[in-house]
Formats: sequence, structure tokens, C-alpha cells
Amino acid sequence: MVNKNKRKIKYLVYSLIFTLLNCKNKKNILVRNVKGMIYSKITNKPIQNVKIFGYKYAINNFDTINSRKDGGFVILGWSSTSSDFRRDSRDVSSIFLLKNKNEFKFADSKKIYKGENYYKKDTIDLGIIYFENLKSIDKDSIPK
Repeated sequence: MVNKNKRKIKYLVYSLIFTLLNCKNKKNILVRNVKGMIYSKITNKPIQNVKIFGYKYAINNFDTINSRKDGGFVILGWSSTSSDFRRDSRDVSSIFLLKNKNEFKFADSKKIYKGENYYKKDTIDLGIIYFENLKSIDKDSIPK
């Protein structure tokens, strides 16, 4: 009888350890890192200090970043450990907004990217993006 109880306890302890080791918080990558360079089509030179920001109501909204001296920028990706992956992915946006002086534009990284396997890359390189080629957006249409 004592031997059976020891076996049961041993079995429960091993089962608990096995369960705890296999219950990792798996990260679901919802948005890849995005990098690119903002250029002027008129001068064919990089544009520094273009403000780049995400849509306010997207789950992957990010703080405003500025393009560097070489026009380069990096938007860090976003992942979720939530068990409700489908709910989170519904509210993800591949669109980011840009402001240069008083002109607002928007870009969709999925539409700009020319490579293959968008969802298999860690970082999506958009290459050179000409500011003038992006679609304009009215400042008043951006949620405050």
C-alpha cells in the first residue's frame, strides 16, 4: 500500500514537472521588423527627420521615430504571447504614417515590399522609398 502511494506521488510530481516545462509562453510574431530609407524624388537625396508613426488604434502602435541623416529608419516588430492569436492579429496594421514638414503621407509595408516570403522574414527591407510617391493623407483624418 505504501509502495503504491509512493508511485502515485512520484507519477504526479513527474507529470507536474513535465507540464510546467512544456507550458512556455510561445511568441506569435504579428508584425515583422521593417526598415527602409526615405528619399526625395526631386533631389534623389535622403530626407532626415521624417516623423514616422503608427496608426493610433492598431495593436502594434509604436512611438514616433525620426529618419536618420541617411534617411534610414527601423520600425521594431511586434509579437504577442496572448493565447488569443486570432483576436490580436485582427487589430494589426502594416500601415505607417509619415510627416515631413506639414505634409502627411502613409505607406503600407506589405504593398511596398517587392521580395518574396513576407511572413518568413525577420526584417522586411523596403529599400528606398520616395516620399513624393507615397499617398497623401489629410492631417485631420489622423486620430489624435
